[in-house]
Amino acid sequence: MTPLTVISPHRDDVAFSVGSALCAIANLGFPVRLMTCFTISNFAPYGASTDIEVVTGIRAAEDREFAARLGISQSVIDLGRLDAPIRLRRHFTRVCTRGWLSGQDKSEIDEVSRLIDLAVPSDALIVPLAVGDHIDHRIANAAGVKAGANRIAGFYEDLPYSISACSSEILIKVRESERRIRSSLVPIHILDPDKGASKFYLISAYKSQLLPHELLRIASHRPHGQFGERLWVRPEVAETWQSAGLPVRHAPRPDHSAFRLRIAVDLFRAMRMARRGARYARRVRSTACSTN
Repeated sequence: MTPLTVISPHRDDVAFSVGSALCAIANLGFPVRLMTCFTISNFAPYGASTDIEVVTGIRAAEDREFAARLGISQSVIDLGRLDAPIRLRRHFTRVCTRGWLSGQDKSEIDEVSRLIDLAVPSDALIVPLAVGDHIDHRIANAAGVKAGANRIAGFYEDLPYSISACSSEILIKVRESERRIRSSLVPIHILDPDKGASKFYLISAYKSQLLPHELLRIASHRPHGQFGERLWVRPEVAETWQSAGLPVRHAPRPDHSAFRLRIAVDLFRAMRMARRGARYARRVRSTACSTN
């Protein structure tokens, strides 16, 4: 049975996004590992400090508690990379962007990919879709694919970002992922029979990150009206999990009309920005000529 490594950009992302799904997969006997990329952090809005060393320690303790509750305490890997606000010297409110990746971002992708290959050279990988466009999520997504597109078992929807994301935004991420791994992906809904109670217990380990009512909002998220979590996986992975007894329900794919509308809106915005850029360039040339 091939081990499954789930890649988390930060210490809480996998717990929030697929905590109960991982619990169900591990309970069926599948070997599961948790790998976290950006573990050096000063972000703990409900912690007692903003010191990097202190916050990193607080968040490491929370991660250990989550892993213990999940039953995989000995299968946690930290890559020790700098969190985006520290690495990029930006406020945490300015780390979500849909722009082009910088040279620094691409170097980070190369390094994280190298570390993934070094730590788990043959594991199947589950990576974030990067819904919400947090730069660390985008890097974790790209690094996982670069480590081996043929090793990608699937992608998870990033919570809490995907709660407020429209279906077309998620579908755009899925289409990009299918193109990069050269495989179709099917949406599966791993059901939570406890109606969010067990997930709330799992994610309540992260007390420095969210308040109880915010954790409850994540735990009670119901894609398609049923408690659980949605992943996008290769068809053969869905079949394997279902035949092993995982409580899987094949989820409907988001509406293609919404996807086409989003593409049209993005193209309109791009054309408008191009026109503005052309007008600005003409004004600059005109000013330069008049001064000469």
